[in-house]
Amino acid sequence: QLRLVGRGSRRSIVAWSFAGIQSDLNLDGLATQAAPSGKIVQPTQDKNPNGVVAIDHVAIQTSDWQKTEAALATVGLIPKKRNMGKVRKGLVQLFYKTETTIIEIMAPLEVPAESHGARFWGLTFVSSDLDSTHRYLAASTKAPWKAVQPGRRIT
Repeated sequence: QLRLVGRGSRRSIVAWSFAGIQSDLNLDGLATQAAPSGKIVQPTQDKNPNGVVAIDHVAIQTSDWQKTEAALATVGLIPKKRNMGKVRKGLVQLFYKTETTIIEIMAPLEVPAESHGARFWGLTFVSSDLDSTHRYLAASTKAPWKAVQPGRRIT
C-alpha cells in the first residue's frame, strides 16, 4: 500500500506498508509501515474514471544501491534481477517482485561524494484500457507505445 499526501508541488509518496513486518521502520530513508492486520490489498477490477486497476511497480531512487539493497533485505526483500550498467551506462537497476507489485531501484554504479538515502520516485499503474486511460489523462501522459516486454504497452 502507498500513502500519498500533500498539495501541488509537495505532493509525493510519503510511505508504504508491508504485510509480515511487526512495526514501522525506516528502510534507508523509505518510511515503511506494518500493514494493518497483515492484510495485503489485492488489485481491483472496480471501475475508476482513469481506468487504473492496480500498481504495477514502485520506482525508488537512491545514491547508494548497496545500502538500499541491504536495508530491503532486512524485511526479506531480495532482488530477482540486477542490471549493472547494461540498460543505461553508469546506472544500476535492481528489481524485486512482491506478491502484487514490482519494486525497481535505480542508482548510479558509483556512490557520489554527496549521497542521499532512498526516496520514492514514481509509480507505474496497470490499466484495464490503456487508450482510455491516456485520453482521460492526456494532459499528463504520452500516447501509448510498445514496451520492452513482449505484448505490453506503456504511456
